[in-house]
Amino acid sequence: MHDLDRPSQRAHATRRGFLARMSGLGLAALAGLPPSLALASREGSAEEDDDGSPATRRRRAAYDVRHEAALRLLRRPLTSHPDNGDERRYPSRIGSYSKCLPHDARGEVAEAAYGAFLHALGSGRGTDFEAIPMGGTLKLANPQAAVLYPLHWPLLVLAPDRAQDVALVLHVAIAAVGAYAFARLALRTSPLAAVVAGAGFGKTMALEEALSR
Repeated sequence: MHDLDRPSQRAHATRRGFLARMSGLGLAALAGLPPSLALASREGSAEEDDDGSPATRRRRAAYDVRHEAALRLLRRPLTSHPDNGDERRYPSRIGSYSKCLPHDARGEVAEAAYGAFLHALGSGRGTDFEAIPMGGTLKLANPQAAVLYPLHWPLLVLAPDRAQDVALVLHVAIAAVGAYAFARLALRTSPLAAVVAGAGFGKTMALEEALSR
C-alpha cells in the first residue's frame, strides 16, 4: 500500500498542506499582497513534479518569470488617465471624437447620439453599443479591423516589429507615388514639380506614421 493510501498519512499530508497555505497567507499579509496570489503560488509549487528534466526546469523558469512580472506590476501604483477637458469645455462636443455619429449642417454631433455613445462606454454592454444612433449605415469602427486591411495580409508572415517597419515603408511609397501622379495628371505640373510634391507628401506621411506609433 502506498504511504498516502493510509488514513494517517493522508491526514498528515492534509495538515501539512493546510499549514503551508496558512504560512503563505501570513507572508502575503506582511508583503501586502492579496491572499489569492499567495495560495496560487504555494499550490503551484507544491503540485509541480520536479523531476530535474530540461522540460521541467524550462517550465519552472517560465512560471517564475511570469510570477515575478505579475508581482512587479501589482506593486506599481495605479496610473491616472486624465483627459484634456474638451468634453466639459465644449458642450457642442466639437473637440471630442464623434466619427460615425449623426451631425447637423454645421458639423456638430447630435447631442442624443453622443449621450448614447457615452452611456455605452460607461456600461460596456454590447446592446448599448448597438443602440447608438449612427450617421449612416456604417457601424462603429473596430480597432482590431486593421488585421483585415489588405496591405497587412502579406506582412503576417513577418515578426510584428518587422511588419511595422515594412508597412511604414509601403505606406510612404504609396503616398509618394499617389502625390506624384496627382500632381502630374490632375494639376498638370512639370515632372520636377511632381517629384517635389511626391517627396514632400511622402515625408509628411513618414512623420505622421512615426508619430502615431
